[in-house]
Amino acid sequence: MLQTTAVGTIGKDAVVNQVGDKKVINFSIAHNEKFTDKDGVAHNRTTWVDCNYWGKNANVAPYLKKGTVVGVSGSISSKGYQRQNGEIASSLELRVERLELVSGKKDPVKSEQIEASKANPMTTNEDAFENESQS
Repeated sequence: MLQTTAVGTIGKDAVVNQVGDKKVINFSIAHNEKFTDKDGVAHNRTTWVDCNYWGKNANVAPYLKKGTVVGVSGSISSKGYQRQNGEIASSLELRVERLELVSGKKDPVKSEQIEASKANPMTTNEDAFENESQS
Protein backbone atom coordinates (compact mmCIF):
# COMPACT_ATOMS: atom_id res chain seq x y z
CA MET A 1 0.00 0.00 0.00
CA LEU A 2 1.37 3.40 -1.01
CA GLN A 3 0.79 6.14 1.60
CA THR A 4 0.94 9.85 0.82
CA THR A 5 0.15 13.23 2.29
CA ALA A 6 -1.07 16.16 0.21
CA VAL A 7 -2.23 19.72 0.74
CA GLY A 8 -4.54 21.21 -1.83
CA THR A 9 -7.55 23.36 -2.58
CA ILE A 10 -10.98 21.76 -2.88
CA GLY A 11 -12.33 22.19 -6.41
CA LYS A 12 -16.05 21.88 -5.66
CA ASP A 13 -18.20 21.25 -2.59
CA ALA A 14 -17.90 17.75 -1.11
CA VAL A 15 -20.69 15.23 -1.65
CA VAL A 16 -21.79 12.65 0.94
CA ASN A 17 -22.89 9.28 -0.45
CA GLN A 18 -24.35 6.26 1.30
CA VAL A 19 -22.73 2.92 0.38
CA GLY A 20 -24.48 0.12 2.21
CA ASP A 21 -24.46 1.08 5.87
CA LYS A 22 -21.45 3.42 5.53
CA LYS A 23 -21.10 7.01 4.40
CA VAL A 24 -18.35 8.33 2.19
CA ILE A 25 -17.43 11.95 1.52
CA ASN A 26 -16.18 12.52 -2.03
CA PHE A 27 -14.22 15.61 -3.03
CA SER A 28 -11.28 16.59 -5.23
CA ILE A 29 -8.26 18.69 -4.38
CA ALA A 30 -5.93 20.58 -6.69
CA HIS A 31 -2.24 21.08 -6.07
CA ASN A 32 -0.69 23.89 -8.12
CA GLU A 33 2.98 23.84 -8.96
CA LYS A 34 4.90 26.68 -10.62
CA PHE A 35 8.20 25.89 -12.27
CA THR A 36 10.60 27.18 -14.90
CA ASP A 37 11.88 24.84 -17.60
CA LYS A 38 15.46 24.64 -18.85
CA ASP A 39 14.73 27.38 -21.43
CA GLY A 40 13.58 29.80 -18.72
CA VAL A 41 9.88 29.53 -19.61
CA ALA A 42 7.54 29.67 -16.61
CA HIS A 43 4.84 26.99 -16.34
CA ASN A 44 1.93 26.18 -14.06
CA ARG A 45 0.94 22.57 -13.50
CA THR A 46 -2.18 21.48 -11.64
CA THR A 47 -2.53 17.96 -10.30
CA TRP A 48 -6.01 16.83 -9.23
CA VAL A 49 -6.55 14.12 -6.64
CA ASP A 50 -9.98 12.50 -6.15
CA CYS A 51 -10.49 11.91 -2.42
CA ASN A 52 -12.88 9.60 -0.60
CA TYR A 53 -13.25 9.78 3.16
CA TRP A 54 -15.08 6.77 4.66
CA GLY A 55 -16.65 6.35 8.06
CA LYS A 56 -18.68 8.18 10.62
CA ASN A 57 -17.20 11.61 9.92
CA ALA A 58 -19.84 12.73 7.42
CA ASN A 59 -20.56 15.74 9.65
CA VAL A 60 -17.32 17.37 8.43
CA ALA A 61 -18.72 17.58 4.88
CA PRO A 62 -20.22 21.08 5.34
CA TYR A 63 -16.69 22.39 5.95
CA LEU A 64 -15.38 20.90 2.70
CA LYS A 65 -16.37 23.71 0.36
CA LYS A 66 -14.87 24.89 -2.90
CA GLY A 67 -11.78 27.00 -2.17
CA THR A 68 -11.05 25.42 1.24
CA VAL A 69 -7.45 24.31 1.70
CA VAL A 70 -7.15 20.84 3.27
CA GLY A 71 -4.40 18.47 4.26
CA VAL A 72 -5.12 14.82 3.57
CA SER A 73 -3.19 11.61 4.03
CA GLY A 74 -3.96 8.03 3.20
CA SER A 75 -3.44 5.34 0.60
CA ILE A 76 -3.17 6.47 -3.01
CA SER A 77 -3.85 4.64 -6.23
CA SER A 78 -4.16 5.50 -9.89
CA LYS A 79 -6.69 4.30 -12.38
CA GLY A 80 -6.63 4.47 -16.13
CA TYR A 81 -9.52 5.43 -18.35
CA GLN A 82 -10.24 6.45 -21.91
CA ARG A 83 -11.42 9.98 -22.66
CA GLN A 84 -14.24 10.67 -25.10
CA ASN A 85 -11.68 11.62 -27.76
CA GLY A 86 -10.06 8.18 -27.41
CA GLU A 87 -7.02 9.43 -25.51
CA ILE A 88 -5.80 7.24 -22.64
CA ALA A 89 -5.54 9.09 -19.34
CA SER A 90 -5.16 8.36 -15.64
CA SER A 91 -6.37 9.85 -12.38
CA LEU A 92 -5.16 9.76 -8.79
CA GLU A 93 -7.46 8.58 -6.02
CA LEU A 94 -6.77 8.91 -2.31
CA ARG A 95 -8.57 6.91 0.37
CA VAL A 96 -8.36 9.51 3.11
CA GLU A 97 -7.37 8.27 6.56
CA ARG A 98 -6.62 11.69 8.04
CA LEU A 99 -8.15 15.04 7.12
CA GLU A 100 -7.26 18.50 8.41
CA LEU A 101 -8.70 21.85 7.44
CA VAL A 102 -5.82 24.21 6.74
CA SER A 103 -7.99 27.22 5.97
CA GLY A 104 -11.50 28.05 4.93
CA LYS A 105 -12.38 30.03 1.86
CA LYS A 106 -12.63 33.20 3.95
CA ASP A 107 -11.62 32.42 7.53
CA PRO A 108 -8.69 30.27 8.64
CA VAL A 109 -9.47 27.41 11.00
CA LYS A 110 -8.27 27.95 14.54
CA SER A 111 -5.10 25.88 14.51
CA GLU A 112 -5.17 25.42 18.28
CA GLN A 113 -8.37 23.37 17.92
CA ILE A 114 -6.73 21.05 15.43
CA GLU A 115 -3.59 20.83 17.58
CA ALA A 116 -5.77 20.04 20.61
CA SER A 117 -7.42 17.22 18.70
CA LYS A 118 -3.97 15.72 18.05
CA ALA A 119 -2.84 16.06 21.67
CA ASN A 120 -5.99 14.59 23.24
CA PRO A 121 -6.71 11.08 21.95
CA MET A 122 -10.29 11.36 23.24
CA THR A 123 -10.87 14.37 20.96
CA THR A 124 -11.14 13.68 17.24
CA ASN A 125 -10.80 16.10 14.36
CA GLU A 126 -14.57 15.71 14.15
CA ASP A 127 -14.84 17.29 17.64
CA ALA A 128 -12.65 20.21 16.57
CA PHE A 129 -14.94 20.85 13.59
CA GLU A 130 -17.99 20.78 15.85
CA ASN A 131 -16.33 23.22 18.29
CA GLU A 132 -15.51 25.58 15.43
CA SER A 133 -19.13 25.66 14.28
CA GLN A 134 -20.29 26.57 17.79
CA SER A 135 -17.95 29.58 18.17
